Amino acid sequence: MKIAQKLFAALIAVLLIAAMVVPFAADTIPTTNNSITVAGKDGFTASVYKIADFDTTTGAFSNAKSDAVLNALKAGFNGTSYDPDAALLTAANDLTNLGATDKTQAFTATTTSKTWNDIPAGVYYVKWTWDSTKVKNVKKAQNSVSVLPYFQNDAWQQSVSIPSSKIETGVVTDSKKFTGADAEKTTVIKNVGDPVDFVLKGTVPGSADKPATALSFADTMTGGLKYKANLVVKADGNTLTAGDDYTLTPASNIQKTFTVSFSAAQILALYDDEVAEIEIDYTAELTADGVVIGGDGNPNTMTYSYTNEDGTFTDTQTRIVKTFEFSVKKVDANNESTVLPGAKFQLKDKDGNNIGSEKETPASGIVTFSGLKDGTYKVVETVAPGGYALNSKEFTVVIGTDGSVSGEGVNSGVLTVPDPKVVLPNTGGTGTLLFTVGGIALIAGAAVLFVIYKKKVANK
Repeated sequence: MKIAQKLFAALIAVLLIAAMVVPFAADTIPTTNNSITVAGKDGFTASVYKIADFDTTTGAFSNAKSDAVLNALKAGFNGTSYDPDAALLTAANDLTNLGATDKTQAFTATTTSKTWNDIPAGVYYVKWTWDSTKVKNVKKAQNSVSVLPYFQNDAWQQSVSIPSSKIETGVVTDSKKFTGADAEKTTVIKNVGDPVDFVLKGTVPGSADKPATALSFADTMTGGLKYKANLVVKADGNTLTAGDDYTLTPASNIQKTFTVSFSAAQILALYDDEVAEIEIDYTAELTADGVVIGGDGNPNTMTYSYTNEDGTFTDTQTRIVKTFEFSVKKVDANNESTVLPGAKFQLKDKDGNNIGSEKETPASGIVTFSGLKDGTYKVVETVAPGGYALNSKEFTVVIGTDGSVSGEGVNSGVLTVPDPKVVLPNTGGTGTLLFTVGGIALIAGAAVLFVIYKKKVANK
């Protein structure tokens, strides 16, 4: 009985050793001239690590980096050769201590392939890394495991080629634009009260192989811009549902800012649906509340951001809404340094339609028409100050796209409108007295002449 047990144990030992040995019946295992060729892409680096030894004399694997690697190597034999399977790649990917790099190549736009010759027999793991400042959207980076040499097609093969298809990138794009005819403009000019339509777009980064864990679009309106209505989020043109497909913050009562964000689970759902781009449409309004006139205008900025294994990446896109103004100054026609309160003016468009209501000059003599887009305007005085005659002229004012103001009587953005005084007698002064006295004298003289005339006629 003991002899049988010993024989069985010996048999097991032989079988274990056989499992670690590549069959020699196929051919003699070559010991030199092995090579690895890797094709890469700009910004990627291929690093080659030896994760187990291969003895070409005995055909045994040894010095594996982990038990999982050794077990996967044992399981890979199919009776005549070694077939690296998913278990070996998984074991290699799980290694936390790869040791020193045997070979490394950083690829560029001009260096896209690298061959290493005279590679010692062994098991090699090719791992991809990349420069996150150059490569923004990694969709696939499949590491590789190879045994050199390996038996295939009834012969020992001594070269391994890793194709560039192991890595895949996508182009990351994001944009913030006005809609319609203004789509390609970075700045538009509006009247206060006008709606402003925006569209935000951004790539869905990564893939199920290299997933992003967060994605967001944050929008900030400044100056007189405020959210008005119609926020719609779309994935490749299909409308998404807030709460289920994305998170909107704040969920209601949006005023100046909002964020559309996607969780890791929601991003995976986008990958499942093969969504390439997110689009957000909404309408803002240029209001008088906090509006910036001229100058830098009223910016609206979108921040597009996503997070993956390399960190968080952000980009900003800004569009500006501008609006302008000009003033009307009422002065004495004989002395323009004398400003006049109490005058009223009406602003009209180029076709003569009223814009807003009349404005009355205060003590400064100046009224301002504000929140106007570029174009041609007309100014009409409707009421003159007390003691002055109405200026009946219609004044034309032109606002340029740069906010400049021009027109007859315009200087430094101010239209000056003069009024002449109405001359009236002062109560209690000489006034019309001289004229009255003169008239009475003439009447009296005429009466005297008439009496004399009558007497002459009677004497005859």
